[in-house]
Amino acid sequence: MIRTLGFLLILFSCVTNPLGAQSVSGRVFDSVTGDPVGWATILVVETGRGVVSHEDGRFELRFGSPGLYTIRVSRIGYDPQTQAVRLAENEIAELRFQLQPAVYRSRMIEIVGDREMGGDVEADRVISGRALRQQLGRTLAETLVNEPGLTQTSMGPAPARPVLRGLAGDRLLILEDGRSTGDLSSSSPDHALAVDPMNADRIEIIRGPASILYSANTMGGVINVVRGQIPMALIGHNHGSVGLQGETVNTGISGGGTVYGSTGNWAYKGDLSLRGAGSIRTPDGRLPNTDVNTAHASVGLSRIRNGTVLGGSLNAMSSEYGIPGDFVGAHPKGVRIRMQRVQSDLKWEKTPKSGFFRRIEHQLSGSWYFHEELEYSLLREAYDIIGTDFINRSLKLNAFWHHDEWGAAKHGQWGYSADITRLTVGGFTFTPPANEQGFAVFGFEDVHLGNWILQVSGRMDVRAVVPDQERDARIGRIRTRTFAVPSGGIRWFRPFGGGMEAGIGVMRTVRMPSIKELYSEGPHLPAYSYEVGNPDLDVESGWGGEVFGRFATEAAGLQVAVYANRISNYLYPRNTGTFAVQRPLPIYQYSGDDVRMVGAEILGELRLPAGFQLTGTASAVRGAFLDGSAVPFMPPLNGKVKLEWTRSSLTVGAGLRLSAAQDRLGEFEERTEGYVVPDATLQVFRNVGRTLHTLAVTVENLTDTEYRMHLSRVKSIMPEPGRNVKALYRVYF
Repeated sequence: MIRTLGFLLILFSCVTNPLGAQSVSGRVFDSVTGDPVGWATILVVETGRGVVSHEDGRFELRFGSPGLYTIRVSRIGYDPQTQAVRLAENEIAELRFQLQPAVYRSRMIEIVGDREMGGDVEADRVISGRALRQQLGRTLAETLVNEPGLTQTSMGPAPARPVLRGLAGDRLLILEDGRSTGDLSSSSPDHALAVDPMNADRIEIIRGPASILYSANTMGGVINVVRGQIPMALIGHNHGSVGLQGETVNTGISGGGTVYGSTGNWAYKGDLSLRGAGSIRTPDGRLPNTDVNTAHASVGLSRIRNGTVLGGSLNAMSSEYGIPGDFVGAHPKGVRIRMQRVQSDLKWEKTPKSGFFRRIEHQLSGSWYFHEELEYSLLREAYDIIGTDFINRSLKLNAFWHHDEWGAAKHGQWGYSADITRLTVGGFTFTPPANEQGFAVFGFEDVHLGNWILQVSGRMDVRAVVPDQERDARIGRIRTRTFAVPSGGIRWFRPFGGGMEAGIGVMRTVRMPSIKELYSEGPHLPAYSYEVGNPDLDVESGWGGEVFGRFATEAAGLQVAVYANRISNYLYPRNTGTFAVQRPLPIYQYSGDDVRMVGAEILGELRLPAGFQLTGTASAVRGAFLDGSAVPFMPPLNGKVKLEWTRSSLTVGAGLRLSAAQDRLGEFEERTEGYVVPDATLQVFRNVGRTLHTLAVTVENLTDTEYRMHLSRVKSIMPEPGRNVKALYRVYF
């Protein structure tokens, strides 16, 4: 099947007619000094493709068809600048960008500005550049924890996973370059994400109707880690970066590098990252068995000619990490987990010379994921008893057709996806091998009606879960389950000028039960549970509503959102309060209940005199079942406040992370106290010859405060990490 689909894509690209050759070349300068600006990112908004300017400020972009294009230039220490250019057939245009040095530019201001540029999908938040280097953590969850509405759940540092507006797991989709990560991190809190943020170009947070393009179950939203593994543009010189990060709280060190370039009509990219760390130190001592070792590498190659791109990539990841013990039913020394993932991608993209669609893309992704959980042998004093192992194989085809202006619709995209996944579980469990097969069609439109903007999306999914053998089991009848469900969203907002906009949004999402939720039966030691599935589970469906407002000027910004979600048949593993006969593990059985969630979040930014910038966030969410009892693992009221000072290439700052106590508890939950934790940061960058050097130093938990996060599953044995000094040094060339 893989060979057939790949051959069809290649054949389709070969029979397409060659196109014209339009291009834009130009230079980027500092508006104050007149010096050329190297390592600036030049992005074509309509296609999502980009290049980096050379050390002399020069760049070149090639286009497959005539038309109107929006070119956006950004770089560390400068305000972004945008120019529109209309290209005739075979025209070569020259552009000159004069970038204004910036004391500080908020992401809120940039995103509000992007709404005027006509891109296909605007992210609600984008973490890149200075912010990404400052926040870069051991995991994706740790990197994002300071964003409004985001927290993290963890069983130690390695398996930490983001939580957005109280929603996690399958309700918050994690993507890498717009496609599935191929791991099992959403199925259990002890499973780590197969994503290392070290070499990420940027991280996008997408909410609202656009998120339906990626999945029917995006009530929490979409987090997309953009690495650009398949190169999509030709450039004149080799570019890349090398980074090294160290931290004290776990004697950790990590490093990585990326390089990309082109020759003739071929573009290439490669990256490598390595990460190693010992057990975490807390104010109350070491948290044993929380060390981690990870390696990740990828290569990508594309042929780009006359508006057609045919490319592929191969990436591999290997990781070993520990889950601490001393829980009920757990071994005192915890569990070791080893995981490997190999993923391959083939992408075909075409920019037609004329016609309704301005960009067509197909991507075929195949993934193999292996994961084993090792218990400790007292006799051999080693982790060599296989408790459970998982093998997850998946194949997915995505197709998108992007169109230009069509009546009132300024832009939009339609598409389909088809996938098949096979999961086999070994060890001391009785979960049967099974396949998941799915097909979906979807669409998104951005419609301008006078002063109002309407974003609307729709999706239809058909999915089947097919066990290898139908049979009667202790948990019920193991049988094939088939689901066909619609989903969609609508967002209606109005820009009022002066950086102000307000609107409302409604989402309808669905979540179909997984193999694990339907058929699992057996102990899962790393999660300290005996898991029991339910073959009779029905579809989870949710309605969500949001009212939001944004205001942004060069001096200040404010963003407020209030939301409410009603989820019917909310699927979760419910603690039954009983224990398994085989070993003293609490029994968790998958069930569905109706849930209401309400919440709010606020982000404020204020530019002060003399180069100071004040930023603050606050978020709260409350989840309850229909009988009024609390949904377990809801984050308490929390927020951050930060003051930064910037002059030229230097930025220093200090901030506080704040949390209220969590008194609304689900069954068998523990109360956590509130806390205030101080942090400090420093960043500096400098051009040296043909390279750009950056240094980011962060001191987390400056006062070595003892505190516990409510969503941590190890809070009963140890507090959160103590004082941590981490430094990231990165060179761009």
